[in-house]
Amino acid sequence: MKKNILFVLAIGFLCSCQDKSTPIENAKVIHKSIEEAVDFRTAQRYFLKADLPTSNFKIKTESEFTSYFQPAAVMGKDGMPTPIDFSKEMVIALSLPETAVATEIEVKAITQNKEKNSLVVYYDLIVGDKMSYTIKPVTIVLVDLVHDAEVTYVQHEVKKD
Repeated sequence: MKKNILFVLAIGFLCSCQDKSTPIENAKVIHKSIEEAVDFRTAQRYFLKADLPTSNFKIKTESEFTSYFQPAAVMGKDGMPTPIDFSKEMVIALSLPETAVATEIEVKAITQNKEKNSLVVYYDLIVGDKMSYTIKPVTIVLVDLVHDAEVTYVQHEVKKD
């Protein structure tokens, strides 16, 4: 009887020690001591009117932003594009090549490494089903200009249910 109880307790302990965290969560823990979280917000109601020079791009002026993006207002509550104050904020745009697969980019966290003067953008790439049309996935996030630095990206791919 004692052996059975010890066996059940050992199995329970081993199962509770299993690491179920994602690579993004692991990266946050590893870099926590040298990186600090950066506040950001996602800009809504803009569409890409011209291809970005690279798939991930930092924009610091309104004229450069308007050369790539156009507002896309719609009726109803929250229908206006997110206002951007380029005197205080910069844009980090993440885009992917055209695809016929339902694809979303969701920024989960941004951290700043003061030692390396760099920003790290952690994002989920959410992949769904094949579609009968193509899209060009893009996400725009706004970050305070005081965090202007070289940007690197950490992607975590997620299959959509």
